Amino acid sequence: MPLFSHESIKIFYHDQGSGLPLVLLSGLGGDHQSVWQPCFDELAKKHRIIAVDNRNCGKSQFVEESFTIKDMANDLKSLLDHLNINKCDVVGYSLGGFIAQQFALEYPEAVNRLILACSYSRMSNHLYLYMEAVRIAYEKSRSLQTVFDLVYPFLFRRAYYEESPTGRETIILPQEELQEPFYGWLRQYEAQRAFDSRAWLNKIKQPTLVIGGTEDLLVPMEELEFLCKEIPNAKLIAIKNAGHMVSFEQTSEFTKSILQFLSDRL
Repeated sequence: MPLFSHESIKIFYHDQGSGLPLVLLSGLGGDHQSVWQPCFDELAKKHRIIAVDNRNCGKSQFVEESFTIKDMANDLKSLLDHLNINKCDVVGYSLGGFIAQQFALEYPEAVNRLILACSYSRMSNHLYLYMEAVRIAYEKSRSLQTVFDLVYPFLFRRAYYEESPTGRETIILPQEELQEPFYGWLRQYEAQRAFDSRAWLNKIKQPTLVIGGTEDLLVPMEELEFLCKEIPNAKLIAIKNAGHMVSFEQTSEFTKSILQFLSDRL
């Protein structure tokens, strides 16, 4: 798999398919597979998918110094320049949606269409209180298993846990991820915590799809509705019977919605 270097940062990416480029950005602590793996083959039938390991996760480089969402957006721009991709569609999932928003703001000429999946404009006070508790537990335990144990009950819709009470195997948490540097997840979380796009969402002019699960326990529908209201050319798709991991719970409908949006070319 390819590994690209720029400014001493090495960025790993998964490159599959052909056609118009489609960038896939994952959430907090997630590598290129964590939410996108169920969608790869179907998306790659129509597009060249570039699924990125953001800095401080997966096989990309881990840096101990603090960084911002803007830095992560700049990583993406450098990668696309390296690949000679001048224009692409961008899909950002959760934290990846922050990167996608920032990228669309900084490099509007590089984005054809924008998709924000299970994402939002800033951490609500409610989510902040929860994530700060996760951070404190992580700093005390210094184990990503602690993060996973605390976050896992909120990733799927509530009914999922009744149907699959021991379904943790649905999300792969490989041993190498558990051995990632302590500061990796922490620096990503700090970048997420500092992000707030509310003041400039109206500057995003690209056609935008906002999509998520109606039963998302982390990002409720009002967060998606706010994005859709503030971004001038945005539409909302709410997928029923799905939580934050809509790409796993409703893979077919989620993927179909993305492809349908992208097929309506300008």
